[in-house]
Amino acid sequence: MLVCAICGGEFPVELRIDGRRCNFRGRKHCLDCRPYKPLKGPRKPVPRAAKTLICVACGRPFPAKMVIDGKMRSLYRRSFCLECSPFGEHNTSKVPLGVRTTDAGAKARRDRRREQFRRALRKRRRKRKRDLVAAHGGRCVDCGYAICPEALQFHHRDPSTKEFGLGKFSGSLARLIEEAAKCDLVCTNCHRIRHAREAVASQHRIVELRREMKLRAIASFGGKCGACGREFAPAAMEFQHPDPSKKEFAISVDGIYRPWEKIRKELESCVMLCANCHAEIHAGVRSVALIVGSVSESDAAVEHGDGLARAASIRA
Repeated sequence: MLVCAICGGEFPVELRIDGRRCNFRGRKHCLDCRPYKPLKGPRKPVPRAAKTLICVACGRPFPAKMVIDGKMRSLYRRSFCLECSPFGEHNTSKVPLGVRTTDAGAKARRDRRREQFRRALRKRRRKRKRDLVAAHGGRCVDCGYAICPEALQFHHRDPSTKEFGLGKFSGSLARLIEEAAKCDLVCTNCHRIRHAREAVASQHRIVELRREMKLRAIASFGGKCGACGREFAPAAMEFQHPDPSKKEFAISVDGIYRPWEKIRKELESCVMLCANCHAEIHAGVRSVALIVGSVSESDAAVEHGDGLARAASIRA
């Protein structure tokens, strides 16, 4: 029952008037206060202009709704008109398939499917790693680090039993769990330190030169992580480019020996981080302010030779 807003009387939701059933749902007044008046004719349609969209490729307008293959289709989510991107094709790419050649369109579809497959594999690997980290306690067995799962890694206790690395493995879950049972869960810093302790001295002079340059670069930053302010072994220190557009080369990879002046210039656009903080930054857990300019005041000491003594102390 409904209640009249004027007299307060109740009246039914439905009534039959002149043989027709009338629904009064939403009505605020009873029939005594405001008698029922049927419409004399059908309601007049309200003319509405058809909504149009603008094609991103050619700039021409096209209707947001139109009949295609005998059915009314909604095109509100399209970026391109039907001439630039025929109906049924992918139309969310930056360059519509309709303006490409047949070979270019086929290659674009293959590249898109390949990238979708890679994204799915990366997503599955991240989920599996989170599950494995949780199953192994969620913290480093050496130092107890447990802040960011992305900074935790698996170290094989016996390298001779290692079949594959867990970080890039996309095979069966059973093999992954079996391989993880051979490992210890350690943070990135402890993982680097373990490998540094197990490594044998290299007989190649170029390797020694690159290690000396890294010690010199670490000394130029004061030997401390720019994010957490702690000191770690040289193997756990890395160099992050806060602005990737200024990056010319990676400091400690590629196996290429470079002169110190060139490395020093590249260090001016870097911040030195420990491996854990570096992983936290890439995971979005931690942010570091951009450090551009002189590397540090201690870099002048490096140029005069005192920094080499500091590098030697870091090596020790």
